[in-house]
Amino acid sequence: MPIKINFTKEQELKIINLHKNLERAKDIGHKFNVSATKIQKILRKNNISLDISRRRKLLFKAGKIKSKKIKFSNGQINTIINMYLNRLIGALEISKKFRVSEPTILKLLKENDVKIDSKKRFKLLSKKGKLNDRGAIKFSESQKIEVVRLYEDDLLSARKIGRIFGVSESPIRKILKKHNVDMDIKMRSRILWDNVKIKHWRKKKFTEKEKKNIINDYNNSSMWIKDICKKYNISRATLNRFLKEENKLMPLGERRRIFYKKGFYNSWCKGLTKETNASVKRVSDKLKGLERSYETRKKFSIAKQGINPKDWEKFVSREPYDQGWTDKFKRAIRKRDFQICMLCGIHREKLRRALDVHHINYQKLDSFFQNCISLCQSCHSKTNFNREHWKKFFQSLLAEKYGYKYSETGEIIFTIKKES
Repeated sequence: MPIKINFTKEQELKIINLHKNLERAKDIGHKFNVSATKIQKILRKNNISLDISRRRKLLFKAGKIKSKKIKFSNGQINTIINMYLNRLIGALEISKKFRVSEPTILKLLKENDVKIDSKKRFKLLSKKGKLNDRGAIKFSESQKIEVVRLYEDDLLSARKIGRIFGVSESPIRKILKKHNVDMDIKMRSRILWDNVKIKHWRKKKFTEKEKKNIINDYNNSSMWIKDICKKYNISRATLNRFLKEENKLMPLGERRRIFYKKGFYNSWCKGLTKETNASVKRVSDKLKGLERSYETRKKFSIAKQGINPKDWEKFVSREPYDQGWTDKFKRAIRKRDFQICMLCGIHREKLRRALDVHHINYQKLDSFFQNCISLCQSCHSKTNFNREHWKKFFQSLLAEKYGYKYSETGEIIFTIKKES
């Protein structure tokens, strides 16, 4: 454990006086056998500012430190001015020769009343021919015609033409625009493709051997899609296109599920949860409390029910129940089913909670014995998907067990007993 050193008031006053006498925190720390940070903490406690720039000025005035400013001799100043004005050498090149930064040279020129007017400088450089390719270069008419010819007839790119004339791409493009040359990328790529100037990157032809190997790797091996792409030097899009043509493409989740059953993957979801993975937690936090629109909720509902969008009516879960839906009615349904889940057969005692009562036709207003069944919570959640299947299944189950009658369309047939 680090030992805490408590300073007395006398020691603190000594530290403040030493700081005022322009001694460094490091040197004061050596005297008291502590680090510089602890000395700084004491100074902050006593509301003493530790402004570095102000401190440096005071130290410079006291002669404790030397200035970092480079002093040029009169001869050096004259040579710099001569190089800039008469020999037209740039400030950056001068700075390299004197081993200083560019702003220091520009400061020196300003101090000596040297006007740095960029327009005049540009004209002087153009007259002397010292302009680089950034400057405005004038093309003759014959040169302009040559540029257009190279682009249209020889099918050279603007960059290559620029290299021939020793300029960048942009002035070449300006000349082509002035001469109304069509620079459409799609048209250009087609022309280049026809003249075999570029290789076509979209359509890749596979041999029969390659086709068989790709399909075999996709269906039978445990290779990831990115590994298959690397093996055959193709993109993911080309692989998907090829598999679509061969009718072999399957959803990613389905492919993983098949390989999980075969034993290629050790875990189905790699055990990624909010607690273990930061990215999963980030996504879940973003989605938490997110208000979705009516249309998106409708899409989710249709997908969950597994029905046609035309058959969807409204959010049934938010509808109120009828008057017959009471605790007494629910207890009667559970008693009829012997307190057992009619799908998996688990008893209420093992669950340690009451069984759910499910409406077979998903209509909350039809609370009848013929339309209700006991289910555990996990089995009840399964019934939200593929509703037509579960409807037929439960109706056939109750018809077999209790002798209830249903029509072919799935409607309940009631039997009325006459009183004798």
